Amino acid sequence: MVDHSWVPSKSKYGVAIYNFDGDVRDGLPLEIGETVHILEEFIVENSGWYRGFSLQSKGKKGIFPIPFVESKPCDVDNEGPYETVTPIEEPAVKEAAYVLREWSTLWKDLFVTDQRDRFQSIGEKMRDLIDLRRKLIGNALCRDKKVELQQALISCIDWGNGQFKMDLVPRIDGEQVDADRCSMVELYRVHRANEKLVKSKVPPRHRLMSEMKTALPVIKHLLLRVRNFGCFIGDPAEIYLSIYSAEEKKFISEPYLVRYNKSGVTENIDKREYCTALFTDLTDADMEKDLYLVARLYRLGRMLSEAVKKAPKAAYTRPYGVAVCSLKGDTDNLHDQFDWYTYNMKFISCMENNEQNFPHLHEQMIRKRQKRNDTEPSAPATTSFTVECRFVQGDMNTVKQDHPVLFNKGVTVVQKPGFADIITPGEVRNDFYVTLVGGEFDRGSKKAQKNIEVKVYVIDADGNVIPDCIYPGCGELPKSNTRSSVFYHSNSPKWSETIRLSLPMEKFPRSHIRFELSHCSTKDSRLERKLFAFCFLEITNKAKIVTKDGNHDLYVHKWDDRSKLNVKKYLELPSLRENVQDLRQSMILNHDKRFALNPREIFTVGTQLCSTKFTQNSDLLSILQWRDHKVRVQENLDKLLNLDGEEIVKFLRDILDALFDMFDSGSHGKKTVYENSVFQSLVHIFKLLQAFKFENFMPILDAYLSENFSAPLVHRNLLKCLIERLNNTLKGEPPSLLVDAFSALEIIMKFAVKSWKLQRQMTFIDTLDDDDEVDFHTNIDRLFIAMREFLCDKNAKMKSAQIHILSNMHKMFIHLIKVMTPRDLSRNLVDVIKALSVRNCSNDLWSARMALIHRMVESELFKDDDSRHVLLPLCASQIKDCLHMKIVLSKIAEVVGDVLDILFHLKQDKSRVHKDIQSVVDNLLKVIIDTTLTLSDSTESGGLLIACLTEILRLMDDSHYSSVMRSSNEDKMLKDFLIRVLMVFKELIKPEIFPQDWIVMRMATNNVIFTAIEYFSQALTDSFLYGDRFDMQLWSNYFNLAVDFVTQPSLQLEKYSEAKREKIKDRYRDMRVLMGFQLQKMWQSLEAHRCKFIPNMIGPFLEVTLVPEHELRNATLPIFFDMMLCQQRSTGHFNTVENEMMEKLDILITSYNGDSEYNKLFKKILLERVQAEPSLQVKGTEFIMSVTNLLERLLDYRQVMGSDENQDSQMYGTFNILNFYKDNINREELYVRYINKLYDLHLGSRNFVEAGLTLQLYAKLLRWGEDILPSEFRYPHQQECARKEQLYQEVIDCFDKGKVWEYGIPLTKELEEFYENRLEYKKLSAILQKRASFYNCILEGAQDEQTSILIPRQDPVYFRVAYHGKSFSSFVRNKSFVYRGDECLKLQTIINNLMQEYPSANIVSGSHRLQDENMNEENQYIQICSVKPMSQARPDLQRPNVPFQIRSFYEVNEVNTFQFDRPYHKGQKDKNCEFKTLCIERTIVKTNYKFPGILRWYEIISTEVVHLSPIQNAIATIQQAGIDLQNLADRCRTDEKLFFNQLEMKLQGMITAAVSGGMPVYIEAFLAKEYLAEHPEDEIHIQELRDALGNQVQIIDAALLLHGKLVPEQLRPLHASLMEGFEKLRKTLTNQSILEKKSFRKSDSGIMMDAHHSGTTGSGSSTSNRSSILSDISLSHDSLLAEAFEDHHPINLAPPPPPEKRRHTAYLLQGQTTPTSQRPQSLIVTSTTARKSDSERGTSRTNSDPALQQFPNSTGLGNSRSFTSLEEKTTGSPLGRHGSFTYNNTSNRGSGPPPLPSRRPSEPTLPSLPTPPKPKSRSVLPSDTSPHTPEIPEGQSDRPPLPSKVHAMQKLGYSNDKFGQMGHDKFGPVGQAPPLPPRKSQSVMVHSDKDSQDFNRFKNLTQSSRGHANQSSYPHHPRYPRSRRASAIASPPHSIVIASHPSRPFVTNIHTVTEHHNHALLIQTL
Repeated sequence: MVDHSWVPSKSKYGVAIYNFDGDVRDGLPLEIGETVHILEEFIVENSGWYRGFSLQSKGKKGIFPIPFVESKPCDVDNEGPYETVTPIEEPAVKEAAYVLREWSTLWKDLFVTDQRDRFQSIGEKMRDLIDLRRKLIGNALCRDKKVELQQALISCIDWGNGQFKMDLVPRIDGEQVDADRCSMVELYRVHRANEKLVKSKVPPRHRLMSEMKTALPVIKHLLLRVRNFGCFIGDPAEIYLSIYSAEEKKFISEPYLVRYNKSGVTENIDKREYCTALFTDLTDADMEKDLYLVARLYRLGRMLSEAVKKAPKAAYTRPYGVAVCSLKGDTDNLHDQFDWYTYNMKFISCMENNEQNFPHLHEQMIRKRQKRNDTEPSAPATTSFTVECRFVQGDMNTVKQDHPVLFNKGVTVVQKPGFADIITPGEVRNDFYVTLVGGEFDRGSKKAQKNIEVKVYVIDADGNVIPDCIYPGCGELPKSNTRSSVFYHSNSPKWSETIRLSLPMEKFPRSHIRFELSHCSTKDSRLERKLFAFCFLEITNKAKIVTKDGNHDLYVHKWDDRSKLNVKKYLELPSLRENVQDLRQSMILNHDKRFALNPREIFTVGTQLCSTKFTQNSDLLSILQWRDHKVRVQENLDKLLNLDGEEIVKFLRDILDALFDMFDSGSHGKKTVYENSVFQSLVHIFKLLQAFKFENFMPILDAYLSENFSAPLVHRNLLKCLIERLNNTLKGEPPSLLVDAFSALEIIMKFAVKSWKLQRQMTFIDTLDDDDEVDFHTNIDRLFIAMREFLCDKNAKMKSAQIHILSNMHKMFIHLIKVMTPRDLSRNLVDVIKALSVRNCSNDLWSARMALIHRMVESELFKDDDSRHVLLPLCASQIKDCLHMKIVLSKIAEVVGDVLDILFHLKQDKSRVHKDIQSVVDNLLKVIIDTTLTLSDSTESGGLLIACLTEILRLMDDSHYSSVMRSSNEDKMLKDFLIRVLMVFKELIKPEIFPQDWIVMRMATNNVIFTAIEYFSQALTDSFLYGDRFDMQLWSNYFNLAVDFVTQPSLQLEKYSEAKREKIKDRYRDMRVLMGFQLQKMWQSLEAHRCKFIPNMIGPFLEVTLVPEHELRNATLPIFFDMMLCQQRSTGHFNTVENEMMEKLDILITSYNGDSEYNKLFKKILLERVQAEPSLQVKGTEFIMSVTNLLERLLDYRQVMGSDENQDSQMYGTFNILNFYKDNINREELYVRYINKLYDLHLGSRNFVEAGLTLQLYAKLLRWGEDILPSEFRYPHQQECARKEQLYQEVIDCFDKGKVWEYGIPLTKELEEFYENRLEYKKLSAILQKRASFYNCILEGAQDEQTSILIPRQDPVYFRVAYHGKSFSSFVRNKSFVYRGDECLKLQTIINNLMQEYPSANIVSGSHRLQDENMNEENQYIQICSVKPMSQARPDLQRPNVPFQIRSFYEVNEVNTFQFDRPYHKGQKDKNCEFKTLCIERTIVKTNYKFPGILRWYEIISTEVVHLSPIQNAIATIQQAGIDLQNLADRCRTDEKLFFNQLEMKLQGMITAAVSGGMPVYIEAFLAKEYLAEHPEDEIHIQELRDALGNQVQIIDAALLLHGKLVPEQLRPLHASLMEGFEKLRKTLTNQSILEKKSFRKSDSGIMMDAHHSGTTGSGSSTSNRSSILSDISLSHDSLLAEAFEDHHPINLAPPPPPEKRRHTAYLLQGQTTPTSQRPQSLIVTSTTARKSDSERGTSRTNSDPALQQFPNSTGLGNSRSFTSLEEKTTGSPLGRHGSFTYNNTSNRGSGPPPLPSRRPSEPTLPSLPTPPKPKSRSVLPSDTSPHTPEIPEGQSDRPPLPSKVHAMQKLGYSNDKFGQMGHDKFGPVGQAPPLPPRKSQSVMVHSDKDSQDFNRFKNLTQSSRGHANQSSYPHHPRYPRSRRASAIASPPHSIVIASHPSRPFVTNIHTVTEHHNHALLIQTL
């Protein structure tokens, strides 16, 4: 039975190969590639489950299927519950997988940020990395190939890490460097070497190791591929492709030949696909030239190209065309580019009559291209073909290994016509190049010129033709003979055709070339060419000397029979013209008369030898055969110095044998007469081999030395000659000879040492002396003495030679160490170096000297203990001198680095280096510290010296540190040393000291510095703490160093990955914590000295505590308690600590230091300590809590400022801190700092209003004084008044840009007073003009900058935004705000902004309520809707002459109360009329600050919800429509062009109401008897609806009148249509008893006027000149006096009453009417009555209303808008809270509404007025400032019963008194309402100064109204006593008296004068 249970798994490590969702119980989700640690397994048949956890997230364990995971071998450490697994992988493979995971995320970021180039290049390297890793995992590679792939993979990783700015991984030979196993110097050098690869912008290419090891510079080769031949010329063709240098004007390669048949197909079947050639040996110098690819096309056919189908019997090679293309564009990116370059080469044909230009046609084409700088041919191309080019690099073996496919397919190798710049040893060439240049031939007996063809043969010494030795071009098989091209009818042909002769070695001597010249006929009948002459050229002479390179003119010998041509005979003839001085001599030499010689004919050829076996120099043969020419040895040696290097290296071994043979030619090594010449020749050859071109021959020289050299005595000659050169130079010999000798010193010493070794082995020679060995060492000692003497010479001419000797001296002891003891050699070297003077030594000599010392340190001498003890003191002293003089620092750094590196490795090997380290410390430590302080770390020497310093400190142990302290035996010396050390350490931990990605180097350096600080801190405590020895400077430097050490970026481990963080901790621990404990320990040791560090160290210590490390904070936070306690005990307070900590915390927290955990820990630790200390319990606790509050705000501020939050959030965070500094700690400087920050934010967002209000806060803090203020922010050093003036100017400018000119006017007044007092009239004039412009802008608008059109100011918009969800930031989470938007801001715009700020949030539009559950969800919900401002009433704006622009501004500004509605249906929705069930939920919100303010959004602090019933909604809707129409009419009066169309559309909508149905729908819905029966509780609302409908009719009527006056003639039919619709509407309302039946008449303007309806023009009109306006009491029952006689002044139906009348009007608009019998008999108060009542009361309204006290010159009269308009602006809508209107009579800046004016008990009241009923709830008449809705008992109405109109009038002391406008001096006290007199009739008199039609019209109007007007003139009327006449009217020409009925009085102004058409009408109450 199978035991199905969980058992420990044998496989411990696996990789997921399938995705697993984990959709089972305890399942562990896995993704492909995720690694897992397997703990247990559960086997079920062939499958089962594993249990374990993912190595990416170790916290969760789970199960996963076994088949989904591939197990891999691993190492298990600590097997058991706490085991760890490490996969067994190649380090490079593991690292590749790691970096690929990291790169993938960063690579995607490149795509998101649109960095396409980097994205593409890194993507390619990632694919290469995957491919290399796959190959390494395959385990199918040989060892060498595996190493190559690992190297390529590591290079790829390092380059990618550099591109992503990741940490640089130091490597040596591909292996990661262990910092503990290498010196700091080596670590620095490895970083610097790897940095070059990392910083490369070009990705590294995967190359083979053989290519990487190629000698520099690398040889390049051009790979050419012919793809498409489109040359259909009708004949077979040949193309010769060559590389041409335009600078040298010659071809630098052999021609590559491709043959095609007449169909355009290659003749070679193997090359049908494409033909490939490799042009070799292109050096860097060639690449810099202007190279071209030249193609020369020849056709093979008849002489003349004729359209003959028959094949020709004789085919001639005829020139056809040339094509060129430039290679210069491709030589810029040679080895880095691996793509083929495609060229379409177009041939330019050479016509038959212009064939002579063919050889130079390519030169002409290139010149033209260079002039035009293009690539197109200048002449029309006849045909073309396509080639592809690409460059490869390396020697031929490398190329064959990298591209084996090319050579397998038979690529043609095209060589240079000569040796390459780098000659490869072992290369064998025996080529002879012949160029057919041209010729000059006689015409002979023919009339026409000849068609000459040249046929070439190579004939050996026996007279036989050498077969298959001629190559006309590469790519084809060799031939025994070849023919040239033929030029038509040319006796002076110029062929310029080159052929290569490859002759066998044995055939080369005594061979010659024969050129047969034939005439080719144009006729096809002749089969053969006709031979007419021949020429010949001998390749070598009898001495086997090859013909010299160059052009040669050959004699032309006449001959016509090829069969009879005898080789031996014509070889006796003259061949070269240059060999014959006289032409007659050539005739004599031509003894065979059969070979006729024409002296005028000439044939020119060019030759070039490229052979490793044959020479053209006879002098070289003389050297090799010197024994045969002993007399000429000296001459031949001198000539050897002038030989070409190629000739020497070809015969190197033979030449060396000959020269050493000359050395040994003396008797027993004695000096020969030509010894110095032989030595000079050897020096010349050795120098030659060191040249770049021949450096590859050095292995041949070494092989010669080890295998062929056999001269045992030449060491004597070599050393003696070298010593003589030194001595002779001092005697006057040119120093150049010595310089040459020491250039070859290494090779000379090689041969000398080898010679001495051979001598010691020659035991068979009898002549060998016993003291030969002594002789060798004696010569060596003599050589060192000669060098020492030479270096001591102070002659300036010897300086260059001395430098050269020092630079090459190291080459000798490398070999001498093999035959001398290291100690003896070191002593000789030390003596030579000491010979140089220190003071008079130049920098060049110092550089050479230090280079020699550097070589000594690198040699084996320094690793030997005995020699190191000799050399190290010398090195230290020389280094010390250079460091003091600050010279050759780069070399010094290299030397010191090598010394320390060797000492480190010797110490690792347990060698005895303690004394050596002590020597370095004693001599170099202090001087290196001083040098480091003065050097820039950016230099190479600076960085290396820093590494040297850290390595010295690292090598030091306790005894070394003790010796350093003892060396400074005085306190002053020790103090200076410690100060320098601390300063150096502070420099070393700066971020810029090493590149950012050198994390390994930084960590190692920090570890060394921390260890050193521990040693030096002990010295600080022992020597500078107690008593008078305490040193404040030292301790401050130490504390600052400790702070900088802890806070340096490289030690902030939180920013590293977890694996990297743990790796650092395992090796070094957390050095911040270690330093923190040391810091705390040193602080505790100060004791009484602590107060000396307050406040300077508060900021630095705060930086330490802000480091996010818990242990560090626990260790260092108590320091602040010590500071508080210390200052408290010494001064009685800790204000200094408090102030400094507040200021520094503000700076540090906003600089992204600290976190919420720090806030908690700060509070916990310090609060516990201050509460335990009695002296700090109270103030200390307050301080800690204040700091905690500040930290919370600063962290919120930092969060929004550092994130992608929009600027509104940033402003809110700034606002919070600003308020804290203002309200909590009153820190003015911090307060001003955040004012400026908030100002900058607003200004950047173009929030000019908020910016101005913010900056105004700063201005208010300043006085108009002359104190000097320091420069801060953007303000200079200036007086306080100048600063305030500048601030005011900036604020005014902001207000101007923000179009809130009202806010700028008070500032201009203040500046006016300031300028006037200082007599600055120019500025005064400017500020007055600015204020005047503000006034104009308020009324007319701002001028557009582009069009100069005045644009009226638009109102801002407001939105409510609510944030629901737990994932929002703390300052917006589950909060609501009101936003103030720009005048053109749309709802969708703010939604888009919110979506950009919160992309995961759900935007909810509308005003419906969200569920409470949304607040507790993680999801984000943002609700947004528009809100309407509810302005407070301002009495000063109620005056009749206040323009609507001013009123409209304050209606939407200075507000903090807003409302928004949510419609819903109560019960079932009525389909026929939805208004019956449509209810409104009105929400009234209030913010904590008014708008505009210093923010664009404020939080909502209170919310009130009111529900409106359907009929209340209908009333509100109708009233709002009337308000909108009235407002539009007011605007239209001001600017009819802008608002007339809007008025017209509004009228159409209200009269026709095509969509909603208009007023008839409301009548049908609510005024039917059925509705009243169903809703008896709405009886009062029904009457309100009737009044509202009647009011709307009157408003429409007035608007139609205005429309009729403004309507153009073409729209008159539309106006008539509107009038007709309005008449129908009026009749409908009349039928419903809403309007009484009245008589109408049609005015001149077409408006039907009610005879009882009268009105007057509002004073708000800009064209009115009347002194008062008409006032109304009831819009529904009292008639308005209409001035129908005034054409230019439209009627304003409803001017608002004063504030106290608005309270009454609120009830009138709701339809609360009073019976006629209870109404006052008259509401008109005459002037006499007003004066009397005012004088009796002895008081005025101004004293009773605080709101009016603010404006003593104002009566609080309203503008020309209706009552409902003002009430809407007071409450936000026609209905206030609880469905009724409320009025809050407070000023905009007051804290609450003023008390309502009350009537005194002595004032008379109306006895007929009934007592008003008490409301069931709170009355709206008293000042109710509570923003919350009062609770209403269940079942009761939420709306209180309304008092009657008369009661409201009586309570408010209502009066129609308008005398307040005329002033107290004329009419008595202003604004006091008189007692209400008994109701009686009212009479008015209308007076006109002239006869006019308007007066008669008015008289007729009054007569037809009620019939109460008396026709007689006023003086004769018996009803009115004379005492009641108005004294202002005197004998009018025309006057009428109108009397009103008591129940329907006229409502007029006391005094109204209208001027129209040069006459005046005066209406006065009688």
